[in-house]
Amino acid sequence: MGILTALQYLREYLSAWKEAAAWAASRHPRDPKTGRFVSSGSAGAVFFDAKGNRRDHATKKILRQERISTRQERRNARQSQKTINEQEGSLKGSDLFHDKRMARAFDKSREEFETKSARELVEIFRSEFKAASWLVGHWQGSPSSALASELKTLAKKWENLPGRIRTVAEWSESERRKAVETEFNASKVSITDQAKIQKGHSWARLRAIGQALLDKQYPGQSEIQLYRGIDGTTGRLINESLSKTKGKIELEEDCLTGYSSRIEIAHKFGAKYKGITIGRKVAKKDIVIPSAITETGYPQFNEAEFIIRNTQRKLTLSRKDIITKWKA
Repeated sequence: MGILTALQYLREYLSAWKEAAAWAASRHPRDPKTGRFVSSGSAGAVFFDAKGNRRDHATKKILRQERISTRQERRNARQSQKTINEQEGSLKGSDLFHDKRMARAFDKSREEFETKSARELVEIFRSEFKAASWLVGHWQGSPSSALASELKTLAKKWENLPGRIRTVAEWSESERRKAVETEFNASKVSITDQAKIQKGHSWARLRAIGQALLDKQYPGQSEIQLYRGIDGTTGRLINESLSKTKGKIELEEDCLTGYSSRIEIAHKFGAKYKGITIGRKVAKKDIVIPSAITETGYPQFNEAEFIIRNTQRKLTLSRKDIITKWKA
């Protein structure tokens, strides 16, 4: 027998012995503390965990179920805490933004604004976000104006909103941008302020001011009852559609929409103007601009308007959502 043949034979022998040892170990586990084989009573009934503790397979199944239950409990606890945070107004940046930098900017600003009064927060908004204040002012004049559409564009960009951006004439993007530049150039808003509102961290800070104001206005609430007037032909068609279907209909929405906390204001634009007035509960986190910012120094012009984001492309309405309708 040559040397190579002998080595080959030895290799095969050792390999067979290793397989046999592995099989024996699987059938008869060793106690890691004593090194002795353990009599299991039945094949594969005993095993040892990572800490060297003797376990049987019934125990293994119980331990596995306990781990699954623990993971589920942790998930439930996180969800419960998220709900509590929203109810207490402790909204986190991660609940609004997918971008981690924007989420951190939101959280940092929320901490800063916690001790501020509502009046101070409004002043901070108007002094720090002059461009945004200018956009909100034009929104109140006409939600379909070029500058109001610019506010929608920013919200759609930074919050990934699916809704459309409509203007009176359904302008093209280039036409709208030109109109926006013309309006800004005619205003007293500086180029620096205009550029600032285009940045993600600035938008996150703007949202933080809005949420801090809502916490002052509506402490402990996660939702707010708001109303919207839909006038003329649109309101009449909605009412007729609901009457025919006796179910639900879907309306295509802009990415931002104006609502009021005062039902009489909504009536003025809806039920009293040959249309309908709808009511719905809106989550605080979906309110981009609260009424404290839209208020003017003239009470007769204050409409308690909230600018809310629409996270769904379409709004589902049923008969119960219509508060009242115009009667000929």
